Amino acid sequence: MAEGLDLLQARAPKRLARPTIAESSIRQETGCTIIAIQEGDAQHIKPDPGMVLPASA
Repeated sequence: MAEGLDLLQARAPKRLARPTIAESSIRQETGCTIIAIQEGDAQHIKPDPGMVLPASA
């Protein structure tokens, strides 16, 4: 891990369900980077910015 790195786990709010990671503007608005997505039993590590955010994330 890197110094100053904080890991958070959060559910995506309904307003973020279905746009892609890039379209969500999460990084621009919060300074945070999505490094993984849990969708049911599946884990998506280093998701592509074109990945659609699942409603259950």
